[in-house]
Amino acid sequence: MVPAAATTALLNRQGGKIADLKGTSTLFITASGLLIVCFFLLSTFIYSNAVLIALFLVIGNVGQSFMMIVMSKSVSLTLPSEHSGVGMGLLMMQNFIAGSIAVGIYGKTVDIVVNSSWNPFNQLSIGATFSNIFFVLFILHVIILFVYTLSKGLYKKPLN
Repeated sequence: MVPAAATTALLNRQGGKIADLKGTSTLFITASGLLIVCFFLLSTFIYSNAVLIALFLVIGNVGQSFMMIVMSKSVSLTLPSEHSGVGMGLLMMQNFIAGSIAVGIYGKTVDIVVNSSWNPFNQLSIGATFSNIFFVLFILHVIILFVYTLSKGLYKKPLN
């Protein structure tokens, strides 16, 4: 956790610069990519060396931090200035509630005993429950990135 927090603290300024210079879409794609890589690697190498797991957590923590920058900037730009304080408060409350719900869901999921991993690159039965959780998060973030890029029109239509 300490290496991830330190790296995130160092890179947050860069994330803010990317959002200001290239826009929130670029930072969103970067953040999503980092989270996708993190969850896939955690799912695949769930029973690995602690140093590798720490490296994967650094990647995920930076991705999560960049995602928070995107969300905060999007809310602040969307709302009129007289409502931005309330909007940011609601965003923080939503993040708190969503985090609490996620902890409950993860806790119940960990109680489920499974013997095989859904990740085709990890066929170990050791840690299969955690591997499956990270694999589902990987799939969800791929879907989120796909829907975001479609909604923003970032895919170009092919010429016929």
